Amino acid sequence: MITISFYPKFRNEDINKDATIATYREWLEAHGDYGRLFMWDIGKLSVADSDSVIRGVRIFEDEVGTVFKLTFQV
Repeated sequence: MITISFYPKFRNEDINKDATIATYREWLEAHGDYGRLFMWDIGKLSVADSDSVIRGVRIFEDEVGTVFKLTFQV
């Protein structure tokens, strides 16, 4: 299993997080099912945050995780 964090990349204000996650989701779903291939890492970034966010993704197949990291440079 590979866990990929979207932060600190997502701290950049120029990134449209929703559109980027939609792109990631489309790519991941083309390679496998949610829950079998990948799961979103959802939680708070810090104790001070009131809302949970998608902090990253857990990919259960190492090869797919490596290709994801290289494709999206995360």
